[in-house]
Amino acid sequence: MSRPRRSPTGSVPSAPSESAETAKLGGIRNEAVAKATGKTWPEWVAFLDSLEAHRLPHKAIATLLSEKHGVPGWWCQMVTVGYEQAKGRRVVGQTCAGDYSANASKTLGLPAAKVHAWFADAKMRGRWLDQKIVLRTATAPKSARLQFPDGSIAGAWITPKGDAKCSIGISHDKLPDAKTAAKHKAFWTAALGRLVELTS
Repeated sequence: MSRPRRSPTGSVPSAPSESAETAKLGGIRNEAVAKATGKTWPEWVAFLDSLEAHRLPHKAIATLLSEKHGVPGWWCQMVTVGYEQAKGRRVVGQTCAGDYSANASKTLGLPAAKVHAWFADAKMRGRWLDQKIVLRTATAPKSARLQFPDGSIAGAWITPKGDAKCSIGISHDKLPDAKTAAKHKAFWTAALGRLVELTS
């Protein structure tokens, strides 16, 4: 994670203040992004502005966050999306390609490998997801891709937070409109809630 920039006198500039526009970006609240990445939304916007990231395409911003500043995979996508929303480059739920995505996240009190099994194992997956949702690929213990009956694909990223805790990030991509994205977001919020109940 990058260190705060210092002024020529050596003092750390004060953190940008939160506004209604930066209290929640990319579907993620300010407190959640700060806890996961070490920066609030106003701090990320100011930091990326200082790098002139508004001139970069989506992929380049995400790569910069991942390779230069150590932001985990799912979170570098979410920070990029949030930044692009803050700069007016996309509306809520819209991707850089013009389609829409639905995102959801949850923290579980289990190791990443055990949580991954709830995606990869068909019998376990059937306890909290519809049987019509099928596994496309799985990379233990980090990720899984699931195909829905409508042909859309949801990616799941699992990030360890110590030996007995991890977070799940869902990105359900290439959805046709904001209404469909909202429906899938509600679905994933409820589904992850069921998974928490099953694993508690």
